[in-house]
Amino acid sequence: MRAEVHICTLNEGELLEQTLQSLEGQGARIVVLDSASEDNTKQIANQYADQVANVPRGKLRARDIGYRHTSADIVLSADAGDTYSDNWVDQMISPFEESYNTVAVLGKTKSKEMKWQWLEAPWTHVRRRTRIQGRNSAVRTDAYLDTGGFNLNTPNGSRLRMVTEEEVRFLRRLKKRGDVVFNPSAVCYKSQRQMILSSEASMNYISEQMRGDRF
Repeated sequence: MRAEVHICTLNEGELLEQTLQSLEGQGARIVVLDSASEDNTKQIANQYADQVANVPRGKLRARDIGYRHTSADIVLSADAGDTYSDNWVDQMISPFEESYNTVAVLGKTKSKEMKWQWLEAPWTHVRRRTRIQGRNSAVRTDAYLDTGGFNLNTPNGSRLRMVTEEEVRFLRRLKKRGDVVFNPSAVCYKSQRQMILSSEASMNYISEQMRGDRF
């Protein structure tokens, strides 16, 4: 199966390189979907990615363009700032190879920082049943198209509404078309840059999120 990893970016120069380094050599084509970054995001992306595409502002719109212009059978979604286990791509793809009824795969997400992991643990079981996280998921391209894709009328400036569409409503539509599999061996180590008390905290990132400017 042909697989691509898609990463949406907007001024991710500080953390993008570690993400791309963790994905390098995993056997999947890497595509960075950049929304007119004004820092060194594109320069870093060009060092590692197989393709750097210019896309309009708006995460759902960027992801939709990625799905509709790929020739890959499977699109794996990753986030700038997160890092991925050495066999992440293989673990994400294996459930598709085992059953054609599989339309999507969810991986296990853990914080990079130990102090946050115990706080997140109770939510892990709930999230894998109710959300398909953009930072750690894989979707069969034809299944995405069959659902009609993301609702692009969703206001990206409203983080709550955007995440609800991207992670909750989209998952419900996928489940009507086949099996959504959770694979705990596909591990994403997420950045806590949106948390003020994190060692990776970025006040600029937090401010952009609060203003609705992040995407």
